[in-house]
Amino acid sequence: MSNKKQAPFSAWLKLALPEQVGSLGMKDIIEIRKDNLRELLERYDGRAVALAEAIGKSQSLVNQWLSTKTNKPMSNETARYIEEVLELPYGWMDNLHRDSSLPEILRDIIICTEQAVAQEGLGRLSPAKKADLILAFAEFFTPSHPPTVSAMRRIIRAKL
Repeated sequence: MSNKKQAPFSAWLKLALPEQVGSLGMKDIIEIRKDNLRELLERYDGRAVALAEAIGKSQSLVNQWLSTKTNKPMSNETARYIEEVLELPYGWMDNLHRDSSLPEILRDIIICTEQAVAQEGLGRLSPAKKADLILAFAEFFTPSHPPTVSAMRRIIRAKL
């Protein structure tokens, strides 16, 4: 058995990621929901009209949500409605599902950060502030001790 001390996850995170964690292209809730709507669109053979019918919304509204030219946000109520109508788990529209290029623990930390920030009512944080929180959270979590939203909320309260 080796007595070699393992570097903390945060040290790995600082080395493994670009200079700023914010440069990961961390997505805000609008972008995450847009990505998830695109994933849902694929389930309907890329047909916005079919997805619109399935969720009881107009094709025009679905196209506005998907557009790269507009940042038409989807409300929390609408996201929950889509989850309910399509029988998706609660919160599915608000979570990253496809970014497999990130290590699982980092995806978990990012997802929990978004949820904890939302539950604390902090609104939209800048990518730099999110990066600071992610690095702070990484100090406390390892792959064998994954993050929980409640633990992260306690950390946010202590840091702010």
